[in-house]
Amino acid sequence: MRHVQIARLTWALTALFAAGAVVFAATRPAPETIAAADPAAASAAFEAHCAQCHGPREFPYWASIEPDPEERRAWLDRLLQRHYPPPEEERALVIEHIERTLAEGE
Repeated sequence: MRHVQIARLTWALTALFAAGAVVFAATRPAPETIAAADPAAASAAFEAHCAQCHGPREFPYWASIEPDPEERRAWLDRLLQRHYPPPEEERALVIEHIERTLAEGE
């Protein structure tokens, strides 16, 4: 009888966590929206998570690896998921800072 109670509790908790994840995903703004809206936040995210080791002098080299801006954004996103990853919600901000710096340098 106890195993039935444990199974029911497990299903109830699973449903609760799944519902919470859906609500969380539906209510938070997309990182791209945040990045496009606030250049200061993008710069701050880069400073907080990347600037100790990387700087704007490296950006042209990164641009040479992926010259197409959309492909470069995807490449940077993949890179930032495994290389000292910033929080997910700030990853788009870091990419936005890099792209804006490259655009200003052209």
